[in-house]
Amino acid sequence: MTLQQQNIEGRVDNIFSLCFKRQVESGEDVGCEQEPKWDSRVNLELIMGIEDARDTSLTTEQLEGLKSKAQIVDEIVVAYGTV
Repeated sequence: MTLQQQNIEGRVDNIFSLCFKRQVESGEDVGCEQEPKWDSRVNLELIMGIEDARDTSLTTEQLEGLKSKAQIVDEIVVAYGTV
């Protein structure tokens, strides 16, 4: 993992921690299948938190299929390079 990816993951960890109201650790596998608190409200909070951190909007295409923290980090790296 590059330094840039670590930075992005750290910022996403903070957003996830706020949304799930628990500490989300670096490298922790958090997905909608494993996380009981991941519902439509939390999904919206995650998207809004990431968009606020980036000061941008994610497209529908970017949002489709994002079901885990790892997928979200990867999408940000590919699309923007930073968060």
